[in-house]
Amino acid sequence: MCGTVGLFLGCEVAATCPLQRLAADAEPDAPYRSPFDSWDERAAVRSAPRRILARPLPPDPFPPELVPVFRHELVRSISGRARTVLLAHHLYRYLDFTAQLELLVVNETLVDLALRSSTGLDEAMRLDALRMVCDESYHGLFSIDMKLQLARAYRVPPAADTQAWFLRRLDHLLAGLAASQRGLAKLLFVTVSETLISASLAEHTRSESAPAAVRDMLQDHAVDEGRHHAFFAAFARYLWSRLGPGERQWAGRLLPQLIDVFFTIDTAAIEADLVAAALTESDARRVVEETFGSDEVAAQKRVAASRTLRYFDELGAFRDGAAQDEIVRYGLAEP
Repeated sequence: MCGTVGLFLGCEVAATCPLQRLAADAEPDAPYRSPFDSWDERAAVRSAPRRILARPLPPDPFPPELVPVFRHELVRSISGRARTVLLAHHLYRYLDFTAQLELLVVNETLVDLALRSSTGLDEAMRLDALRMVCDESYHGLFSIDMKLQLARAYRVPPAADTQAWFLRRLDHLLAGLAASQRGLAKLLFVTVSETLISASLAEHTRSESAPAAVRDMLQDHAVDEGRHHAFFAAFARYLWSRLGPGERQWAGRLLPQLIDVFFTIDTAAIEADLVAAALTESDARRVVEETFGSDEVAAQKRVAASRTLRYFDELGAFRDGAAQDEIVRYGLAEP
């Protein structure tokens, strides 16, 4: 879930974050302490029921306070069927993002970490990697399950092209690297994705404006991801200790771009949704520019990235001036 923060930059509740409470701060030289001791009792895949939409359905399929464009005056005036469709498509985008991140990217890395002894992980970390494979697979499953339930219940068909925006950008980034660099880039990418702070999901799911099943699904996901965050904060230390000086310098310069892969917003898709909701193309463009181009959103981006940057900064990743320049270039620190 953490990487999906880019979908919520600019929403009303982005100043708070459940994972800041759930994820333990990692000390640079601390030995690994598993955050999965109670996994068998508390993981969603082990303990949570299937979340099923119940009738009567509330008019909103997703809390509008979690949809950044609903802060804009032109969007607040949208009502009826158009409002339902707009909220549904934002939720579909989140669910597709989640499923593709977990199943196509994170799990591939976790399986390698768990099953390949050459990674050098100790037994406790390898077992926890397998637990996360179970978690992430379930997150992908319940995301698609919920998407299909919503499409039937609200009669809002999903778009035909569901490839997540981050995945296109990641593929483009990896294609531009040497083959020898791609493995490390993907390890760093997954570490980033699992330690970024998501802005809004769990503490603000009690709104009666959205279905209880959606709110409970978001809560299930957030609690699991707190454990994942703690694992990857420790893994970042482990990974960094195995890199040579040249690799560390290269990685420090790449990390800001990897973070930006998540934060760059698919404005074309959002504009298309707004036009489908009866806004003119010029008004849709105005909404996107005024929503996502504000100083407030830029500040939220910096806050959302701050913990991940701090983990790597404590490891010395950004001592190189070029790495510092990249942090500023991608808007993760003020010039």
